[in-house]
Amino acid sequence: MRLPSDPAAMDVHLGSLLVFRHLAQSGSFTETGRRCGISQPAVSLMIGRLESGLELVLFERAASGVRLTPDGERFLVKLPDPRTGRPV
Repeated sequence: MRLPSDPAAMDVHLGSLLVFRHLAQSGSFTETGRRCGISQPAVSLMIGRLESGLELVLFERAASGVRLTPDGERFLVKLPDPRTGRPV
């Protein structure tokens, strides 16, 4: 599947992008929930909706945590910095 050329221009809730970035860094739904001030099920729901909207699998899930898929890695590098809105 093709990645959007500009993820910031997609019809995706900014919160989902921030949760995605935190999950990519931590590898843990629980830790991401703590860092974002939301529950683990809310993190899971937001990531599931993001993946559905993109029609991509962004994370490989395992009992020990999650890690980015190749599509997830490509998506992460296209995300703008949430503080500046500029490419990272």
